[in-house]
Amino acid sequence: MNRRKMLINGLCITTLGLVSNKFKFLVQSSTLRLFLDRKEKTDTCMRGYLLTQLTTEDKPKVICYVLELPPRDNVPFVSSIPAGTYPVKVRTDGALGWRLELDNVPDRKNVQIHIGNFPKDTIGCLLPGKEAGASQCKVLRSNEAMAELKSLFTVFGTMEKTEITIRDIS
Repeated sequence: MNRRKMLINGLCITTLGLVSNKFKFLVQSSTLRLFLDRKEKTDTCMRGYLLTQLTTEDKPKVICYVLELPPRDNVPFVSSIPAGTYPVKVRTDGALGWRLELDNVPDRKNVQIHIGNFPKDTIGCLLPGKEAGASQCKVLRSNEAMAELKSLFTVFGTMEKTEITIRDIS
């Protein structure tokens, strides 16, 4: 290998090392936060936007829509959960595969963010979708939204650091 190629290769390796170290620092110093801004409400559903924000970012970014049941006195399986901030962890057990679970929800257990398109799919959980359906009570491309969340959590999400803040904006 001639001297010029060796210098270029060395420069590339050094640059990759710097980029790698910068990315490693970004991952180690960033905390992932999720926000659900509830916007539309009917008698049968609510729809809003799921936003993500790293502590290194100035403002949250919308990543998908979210469909959930309307508020019905926080009754399990038939109601949305109360607005508030909840720790989030990854679950992979059972038939549903990879999904997110919200902890410390008052009077509720197993509240999750998982794949689904219609209110009948929620059972009191949150359903992400990359598109809003023509009907207000529908989200589409839920698999894609979950894949994006999984990618974010693979890099930035940890059980003790990640949380979701649910806000009633409508």
